[in-house]
Amino acid sequence: MRTTEELAAAIEQQDKPSKWIAEQLRKRRGASDGDVVKALQLLLDKRSVVLTQLFRENAGTSIETLPDAWIALKRAELARTPLSGAEFETIRSLLPDRPEKARAAKIVSRLMLSAIIAQGSCDDLAMHLDTLPSEALDKLPLSVRLRLVQRLRNCPDSHENLQRALESVERETSEFNRLKLKNVDYLSQITDNDWLHSEAEADFARTANPLLAAQYKERIQSLYDGLRPRMTHMEVRSNIGQREQILNMFLAAIERREPLSLLRLSDGEGYLFPDDSDGFLEDVRNRERHWWGCELDDVLRSEIRSGALEAVASADVVGIPSVFRLFRDFMDFSKSLEQTPQTRGLVRALSGVPASVGSSAVITEDKVNVALFSDIQSVATLAGIADKVIVVSSMRQTALPRELQEIPALQTFNIPTHNYTVTNPMYYAGDRKLPFVYGETMRKLDQSVTPGTLVIVAGGIIGKIFVGRVRKLGGVAIDIGHVLDDWCAQSLPGLR
Repeated sequence: MRTTEELAAAIEQQDKPSKWIAEQLRKRRGASDGDVVKALQLLLDKRSVVLTQLFRENAGTSIETLPDAWIALKRAELARTPLSGAEFETIRSLLPDRPEKARAAKIVSRLMLSAIIAQGSCDDLAMHLDTLPSEALDKLPLSVRLRLVQRLRNCPDSHENLQRALESVERETSEFNRLKLKNVDYLSQITDNDWLHSEAEADFARTANPLLAAQYKERIQSLYDGLRPRMTHMEVRSNIGQREQILNMFLAAIERREPLSLLRLSDGEGYLFPDDSDGFLEDVRNRERHWWGCELDDVLRSEIRSGALEAVASADVVGIPSVFRLFRDFMDFSKSLEQTPQTRGLVRALSGVPASVGSSAVITEDKVNVALFSDIQSVATLAGIADKVIVVSSMRQTALPRELQEIPALQTFNIPTHNYTVTNPMYYAGDRKLPFVYGETMRKLDQSVTPGTLVIVAGGIIGKIFVGRVRKLGGVAIDIGHVLDDWCAQSLPGLR
């Protein structure tokens, strides 16, 4: 009998992994559903490139086993391809009455709930919640319950289920976990409270696990304290005045035909800031597999890092990881800032801010794109006074929102998409991965950008290089990121 690690390695070695998995499930002494689901989870954790192949092979096929269900649900989440009501029903029929009794069924059951929260209708969600035992909500991960609260608040006639979900969160015994609900309200921009960033910093230090709090004070709080005089727009989600000030900067730059750029540093941008830890290189390779489905050589990696850092240094508005993001990512039992590649990335990105961000840059939070541009009318206002508008992204022009497609002077420069969305027809896959062809887009920008041009960029770490080039050419560049996907997707945006 193979271990989970051995089974995952065997899946990676197959030319046709879906066919091989099906054969193993049919063998008398082959792998069980549970074995395969656990191996798939391991492959996901290591960002294995075989997952994209599994998504391709299983697209449009019938869902007959729990591994089929896992692949369909993960493809729906990562490739942004919604499941049909019939597919949800098929997956539900594969689950036992009490899925929490078997690990594989529990994993698939929770994935299905997350998919219904993100992509299903309010009726789908209500029907699913009706099937859960009364105690089941309390057993769900807190992160899922918080997403449930976020979704139910957008559903009419959901008061009873919303109350169940809220009470489940409020039963949390730790103040830290209860503050996570306050954080959901803040991040969702549905609250008028004036939770200042400095107050949230103090709340985090006071309520986090003592081991985590000690690291936070030493490594994060000290960084915030050093940047404090420049952190003038950290409450951009709740403070209308801060939002208007940044938007007015962009309006003025376009009208005056002056260069301006907004660039964001989040966990992925930890890639730009090497440290001497043993795990840094593996985190970098993990990121590359996640973004592009391949690992880069040192020369190309260094070239991308150098170009992005040059863009950071010239940016006029820079978003940095906020304490609100830390509240989102950590739990009351978390003991280390470096528990995952994502949290390690946040620490590295923050640590790199003092030496990399220009001295005159306005500092705000990294999800300033959500605060300013979730409402596409904000972009439409800027576009209305620009000489020309360019969208640099992997989203096909036909999939862009009507508000963008109707801009008379619109140009779209498509770039190869993220590794996981290559199976989604809304995105341009390209023949080669972005790191190997981004120079073509740079040349297009050189030929097209002039003062008065507005460029909207959604391109991940390489998108930072595009932002820097636009500013150098005299244009106005916005690192819009995942907000562009949110404009076009049929699902609930993630809790950013």
